[in-house]
Amino acid sequence: MILVTLDQFGIEINFLTGRYVATCHNNRRQPEWPPHPARLFSALVVAWADVDKPDQAEREALEWLEGLGPPAITTPDAIPRRVVSHFVPVNDTTVIGLSLQERRAKKIYDLVDQLRDELARSEGKFTKKAAQIENRLTKEQDVDDQVRNPGNTRSLSAKQMLPDGRVKQERFFPSVTLRENRVTYIWNDSLPDGVGKALNQLLQRIIRLGHSSSLVSCQIVTDPPLANRVPSNTGKDIRTVRRGQLKELERQYTRHRGIAPRALPYTNVRYREVTETAPVKRLLEPNTAGDWIVFEFTQHSRTLPSTRAIELAGGGNAFSYSPLCRRSYPRRAQRSRTCWKPNRGAASGLSAPALRWF
Repeated sequence: MILVTLDQFGIEINFLTGRYVATCHNNRRQPEWPPHPARLFSALVVAWADVDKPDQAEREALEWLEGLGPPAITTPDAIPRRVVSHFVPVNDTTVIGLSLQERRAKKIYDLVDQLRDELARSEGKFTKKAAQIENRLTKEQDVDDQVRNPGNTRSLSAKQMLPDGRVKQERFFPSVTLRENRVTYIWNDSLPDGVGKALNQLLQRIIRLGHSSSLVSCQIVTDPPLANRVPSNTGKDIRTVRRGQLKELERQYTRHRGIAPRALPYTNVRYREVTETAPVKRLLEPNTAGDWIVFEFTQHSRTLPSTRAIELAGGGNAFSYSPLCRRSYPRRAQRSRTCWKPNRGAASGLSAPALRWF
């Protein structure tokens, strides 16, 4: 396996909305900051497992990554948002009757326990008995038979299905607003070519980190900025991973199957802030998930509708500056008025009037 001639690489997370929404694991009213490496690793595992046939090379990349130890982190300044209560309607368990749902949930939990015990007894082998238990579990989780015939649903229960008719539960969505939308995890190791390719494939499939509203795009960077948070004997506790994290996540999944309550396994590491060195600012690189063209409105820049941005970006030669246009304005206004006109044939199908910037 060929090694890239670098002794450092990073995973860069770009928060597309400018906010990071995630709850602190030991305080539901506090935001998690910085984003914990264990959360990033779990997002990578989800990207790997959430396909019909998980890729073996991607699994090996995850096992390689978990063995590197805790990364250093580069974070921007973050401003916590004031946390308020939100009352969210609970799931519509009353549509069919709460007692029925309680009995069904108990049966599902029992089957999950049976499946876990059978897999433990067979040392992870999927036996005929395990297959039978899983089939029963699948049938219990299928609710199509309960909603297929709406004529059997009581009108009162149907009304209770609507949000206004359901009980609301208090929830919190703590978040932080970022001054710069980028967080980078840094390891002082060389990145093997095959591992880098597999990790990039996984990173391209991550769409969020934390809450579903916390949208991200991720990529590998080979010239990461200086870290301002590093592992230490003192400082803030942050959840990281160690070798065996992937297997532990798989083991726990055989127990909860995405149904029973669960907690993220992690290794606690203390981080201290490095204040004597500021992070190095650099331009954002093209994202691994595709090419992005970003337009920013500056002050007094709304002389054109935003829909014309695509026409302007359609080609560097689509518009050209014409000094003749300046003759139509008084001399005193020539400094503040510039005329651009479309080049014929420069962009296929493009027909636009002359553009004037004031």
